[in-house]
Parts: sequence; structure tokens; C-alpha cells
Amino acid sequence: MIRVFALLARRADLSREAFQAHYESHHAPMAEALIPEYRHYVRNHVRESYGEAEAGFDTLSEFGYSDLESFQIVGARMAAEAGAALRADELNFMDKSRNLFFLAQPHAASGNVDGLPGPETLRVALLCRRPASWESGDYAAAVEDALRPLLDTALAWEHWAAEPTATTKGRSQETPYDTLSLVTWAKNAFDADALRDCPIEAEQTQRLRVETRVSKRC
Repeated sequence: MIRVFALLARRADLSREAFQAHYESHHAPMAEALIPEYRHYVRNHVRESYGEAEAGFDTLSEFGYSDLESFQIVGARMAAEAGAALRADELNFMDKSRNLFFLAQPHAASGNVDGLPGPETLRVALLCRRPASWESGDYAAAVEDALRPLLDTALAWEHWAAEPTATTKGRSQETPYDTLSLVTWAKNAFDADALRDCPIEAEQTQRLRVETRVSKRC
């Protein structure tokens, strides 16, 4: 399966709440109707940052495709007349100049990731960029090791290694993060201080509580 992650940002004249409300009430249903090839379509709406600089995006979306053919079909449809309404709606709430899309490869996972999250759970997205001093070795594995005390208390988690090149408005640039983790806890087991204090060797990190909306999950 091919997994694409997107860091999506709001227009400057909109609040984060307005951006996310439009996404869920209007844009996501349009995308579901237009793109039946999605095997996986999840929106992780940023709610809170734990001790880091403000995230430069408002929603972390996940798009999954069965294979390269499905991925190419969707890309062609979005670029053609069929995708015109969806592209036009993006301008109603997104700052497309700040949106970033990148492929990621699964590194490790645990727990019932298909069945979560739920009303009694809390989900966190952790994004890490390797430090400039990092010379060699498996950075995704090093981040996973650093997160291990947190992961061992979680109901489920997924850990991904990002591809080095991202796209924004059809142009290539460096992906701002090297790893991405999505971790789900029972609300009564979540420790925000432990998350803030978890030592990760990174140039920069984002530790974000997210509210997850699922259309499809494979």
C-alpha cells in the first residue's frame, strides 16, 4: 500500500476551528465521493501542542492507496476537470502555498491501530527531524527507541519513516520531518509531562494532541 501524509494549513483569515469545521463538513465528503480509490482516509486535526513551537499546519491528513495504479488514477483525476470542484473548494479554507505532501514507509506498529481511536482514547502525533550532526544509522529506529517508555504504555502506535522529498503546489522541497509517529492512549493512562520530557535526539520535534476523524481505515 502507498501512504501519503499531508500537512495542511488554514487561510490566514480563518481560525483553526473554522478551517477544520469546513474540512469535515464540506471538503472531506466531496473527496470521499470523488475518490473511491482511497483505501485509507484519515484527518488528524491539531488540538494542542505539548511544549514545542506552534505547528505550522492545522491538520495532518493520511491518504492510502492500494497500489501505484490507484495512486496515479487519483492524481490524474484531481488534475482533470473531474477534480475542479475539489480544487476550487481548497481555496475556500486552505493556504495551499503552505501545504506539504510526502510519502512515508512503515517502520513499526503495535496494537489495534484499525480500531482506534475512540471516545475514551487520546491520540498524539509526534514528528521529528534528525539533527544536523546525525551522520549515519537508522534514525527511525533511534526515535522509536527513545519513545519506547511511552509506547509501552499506549494502546496502539504506528511509526513511519518519511521520504526525503515533499511537494507543495507541484514543486519539490525537502520534507521537514524524518519520522512520524501516531500514538493512542487510554485517556486515563496518558501522561502529558512524560510526553513533554521524553528525550529525543532531533533538530526539531512536534508533539501534538490530535482529534482523529476516519472515513476509511485499512
